[in-house]
Amino acid sequence: MATPTGPNSETGPSSGPANGPTAENHLHANNYPNTASPGQTQECEAGNEPYLAGKNVIGNVSGNQGLHTDGQVSSK
Repeated sequence: MATPTGPNSETGPSSGPANGPTAENHLHANNYPNTASPGQTQECEAGNEPYLAGKNVIGNVSGNQGLHTDGQVSSK
């Protein structure tokens, strides 16, 4: 799998987060996604985060991503 090329890309050493110029060369990181744990937004963000091409996304994505991933059936 080839990684995107450009300044600060995953291809090699960088001095900061990837930030263009192509739509593929942007940082997407969410180290602590909401998982419907007590005190968190009731959503399963880790399995439902949208990929926003051409934009750096660090942290939680705005909005509620829902509790179930595609194809998952509720046991309740």
